[in-house]
Amino acid sequence: MRTFFTVCTGASFTLGSVAFGWLPVSFGLSFWASLTSITVGTLIGLVPLVPLIVIGSHTATNNSTSSGAHFGVRGRLIGSIIGLGMMLLGTAIAIWSSGGVLVAGAARLLHTPTGNGSLALTYTVLGLLSVLIAVYGYHLLVRTTLILMIFGVVTTLLLVAAFAGDVNVGCRGGQYALGSFTSTWLLSVFAVGVGGVMTMSTIAGDWTRYISSRRYPPSRLLPVGLLAVVLSLDPPMNVGSVGPRRQKVPSELEG
Repeated sequence: MRTFFTVCTGASFTLGSVAFGWLPVSFGLSFWASLTSITVGTLIGLVPLVPLIVIGSHTATNNSTSSGAHFGVRGRLIGSIIGLGMMLLGTAIAIWSSGGVLVAGAARLLHTPTGNGSLALTYTVLGLLSVLIAVYGYHLLVRTTLILMIFGVVTTLLLVAAFAGDVNVGCRGGQYALGSFTSTWLLSVFAVGVGGVMTMSTIAGDWTRYISSRRYPPSRLLPVGLLAVVLSLDPPMNVGSVGPRRQKVPSELEG
């Protein structure tokens, strides 16, 4: 159970989740509207995640294979394609956010270049490392995820400390992406909150297949999995939505 919690938490408590939290800001939502939309969306996303968490321990196989009982052998491609797309998106966000941080940090500490060439080289190296770890270092995945979880928590706390002094909690946002507050807020709820949780849909089921349903029935398994998802997504995404609000909004946008 502790390993399951570590895998679910470490997979999402990253700079990629922080970057994902920028979306409500780009939608034009205010400080509090961004935070509430992310939190409400995360809680709503837990509902469809419940069966995906327990299906692995019941069937002893992954979600895509289990879906064959409902959609047939060919229908399993639906789950496989969705899972592959979500993993590629998550990997791309992780490499993009981490690469930018590495280039910026190296430039400040070592005075290295920050142009497109440096970014391209960093993205390439990170991509190759991701492939090597996935193919040859699978047995180290739990240890690697634990390190990522610790690094993610520390980084998020440092971001909170860095932004705490000059975050404008009275920020009222800008022009709504969908023209009205309600529509834009709902867009953030489903695109950011629910969408963030759905990135865990394949990971959770794939790992519960290794957990005995006799020793750990759903009544014990679900609280751990759901808590891990909430803790790994809601805090970093909320920090991401707060970070860009350091500057005071122009007066013409406050009316």
